[in-house]
Amino acid sequence: MTSSDRLMALIPACIVEGITKGPLITLALTLIGYNKRHVGMTLNDGNLGKIDSCPWFRDAQGRYRLAAD
Repeated sequence: MTSSDRLMALIPACIVEGITKGPLITLALTLIGYNKRHVGMTLNDGNLGKIDSCPWFRDAQGRYRLAAD
């Protein structure tokens, strides 16, 4: 499993746990060793539809949500 694959699982886990703001998701994942830029780019790419089957989106208030919410 690649670092990107793990991020695709960890970002939704953050959202489920109530960490829904981009900077807080980035902080949480950098604290466990992920590159800040990589996390931010993954969040943004997912929001822009650049990642197939991405489970999250950013709402009008700037919070990340899962598509199933």
